Amino acid sequence: MGYAYPIEKARLKAYRKKIDELRAQGCTFIVASAHWGKEESLRINLQQREGAPALIDMGADLVFGHGSHTVQPIQIYKGKVICYSLSNFTFGANAAPKDSDTVVVQLIYDINPDGTMTAAELIVKPFQMHQYKDFRPCPIKDEEGFARVMSKLVFSRAKDPDSCLPEDFQQSGYADLRPIVHEQLAAME
Repeated sequence: MGYAYPIEKARLKAYRKKIDELRAQGCTFIVASAHWGKEESLRINLQQREGAPALIDMGADLVFGHGSHTVQPIQIYKGKVICYSLSNFTFGANAAPKDSDTVVVQLIYDINPDGTMTAAELIVKPFQMHQYKDFRPCPIKDEEGFARVMSKLVFSRAKDPDSCLPEDFQQSGYADLRPIVHEQLAAME
């Protein structure tokens, strides 16, 4: 299900109702897509900070955003993945964005005996929206570009130690989420 901003507390009741309806219809995995965030900002705002966990708490299994048109951090919250903004993979409305970084995210899930899914692995591949102003995404292959994009995906440990991604994620673009998810789920019990 997709949302346009603002995702305010007053509107969250309607979103909870939709998630409940989807579950009642037999959906086993719910993706909440949110068009939010201040345009061209690398930082998440209060609406995103409060809205993403609220969507997970209501029953969404994955939250991904894209309204800022920039790459913003990824967080593991209660064993679920929040991608605050993945930017634009391709975007024909702006031939010269201030920041043309974007990412392709691959999530791998384990299917539990009860039919629910648990986040298992996260793989991120950095791209530029376009290299020659032709709107064709291009993979970033140089180490400097890779490091630049990956640093946008990880919260500063000093400012937000709860992002939960492993230290080597910035260098590799890969995270085994199983230990993180199991630790978070055990803490909730």
